[in-house]
Amino acid sequence: MKKLLLYLLPFLTTTAFCQFQDFENWTTYNVPVLDGYQVSNNEVIALGFQNTFRSDDAQDGDFSIRMETIAVTETDTAFGFFLSGNPDDGTAGQAIMLSDVDSIIGYYKCNIMPNDSCTLLCQITESGNLSGGGVFYFTQSQANWTRFAFALNAASCDSMTFAMATGDPINDFNGIPGTWLMADNIILKAANGSTAEIVNHSFEEWTDITWEDPENWTTSNLFAVNGADFPALRTTDSYSGQYALELTTVVSDFGDTLPGIASNGVFTDDGIAGGEAISMNPAAIELYYKYDPTNPEDFAFGNFVFKGNGEFIAEYPIPFSQSDEYQLWTSPVTAQGADSVLITFFSGDALDSKLTVDAINFLFTVGENDLIKISKVVSYPNPASDYFNVRYSIKEAAQVEILLLDINGKTIERKSLGKLVANEYNDVFNTSHLASGNYFLEFIMDGEKITHKVMIN
Repeated sequence: MKKLLLYLLPFLTTTAFCQFQDFENWTTYNVPVLDGYQVSNNEVIALGFQNTFRSDDAQDGDFSIRMETIAVTETDTAFGFFLSGNPDDGTAGQAIMLSDVDSIIGYYKCNIMPNDSCTLLCQITESGNLSGGGVFYFTQSQANWTRFAFALNAASCDSMTFAMATGDPINDFNGIPGTWLMADNIILKAANGSTAEIVNHSFEEWTDITWEDPENWTTSNLFAVNGADFPALRTTDSYSGQYALELTTVVSDFGDTLPGIASNGVFTDDGIAGGEAISMNPAAIELYYKYDPTNPEDFAFGNFVFKGNGEFIAEYPIPFSQSDEYQLWTSPVTAQGADSVLITFFSGDALDSKLTVDAINFLFTVGENDLIKISKVVSYPNPASDYFNVRYSIKEAAQVEILLLDINGKTIERKSLGKLVANEYNDVFNTSHLASGNYFLEFIMDGEKITHKVMIN
């Protein structure tokens, strides 16, 4: 996210205007997802981790699956798993092409830390009723591919729930970091010796899921890696620049709704935490939004939470109202002593409700002089690389010139814009040929001057 790098000479203007986030820069993420199963990555990727992997160390075919127990905080661990069905409510995950199931057979490797284990769960059902199965444990490390066979004793069947995991999640034990389990080539065997493969039995079929998030933002896309749609998208329907953030409530991979959520913090087990460091306390916030709810009783919201030394200072919620065109939301801010801000947006609960956000701006009071005709200046991105935009508001008609100066005051570029009426304007400067460092924009309005500092990477 862009840092707050606005420097205005304090005796020149009334209000400084800083582009805090313009959603121009996005980061691409990729994760392989095991076809036919839920995997633990769906949960821990929201915390910035993965602990289930496609491995080319295979007993059969080209790939196997590897699960690991990892530390996600100083005190919490996360077990690796893959799962077909829902063992909590008995919902089966896949059909069985046998009339009965005597046993489940496959191959595994593992590294088991002291006082730890790994788990295999298989519940066989017929017409929704449990007919066999069990929970089985691996307790000894195995460096080579080793055959396992567990009795299931299901005299009749039509479907099953199946899972393997590190640790012992059945008994709420997440396991010990360093424990890992690999599995491959898993089949079911009937009493007469006939066999049937489970879904994706040799773990050959994986789908690479790719999505984008705004740079230095976290979104609910992390919870949608198995879903049909992502709830946070880059859109060209922007208020300024090329892109804006579009949040939509979608159907999750569990069949319920998943709201579009975006935050400059991180998702934790206790909610959204963290935020962006700030070095100056803003006098006001403004942003532009559109909101299209599919249910008139639904609501989207945004929130700015300011903290200092980790302690709450002030909060500014945003009551978004329905609008097909971009609307300005602004609020004065009193947050003395704040050193961070946590921003969160939520698209609502109703399916297909859509919230679009762009041009989050912080305004700073830096002095008073009623003679100056320019009231707002923002340059973005700041720092810049190949180009930067400068947006400014003029309070009354004036002859306008904009100069780009180097640190020594030498003019790099001059734009003579003639007489401009009171309005908001945007200009673009090409900086691809400039060396990294500090530069200045000098605005000349009927002979009056204001200087704005920009940084080039």
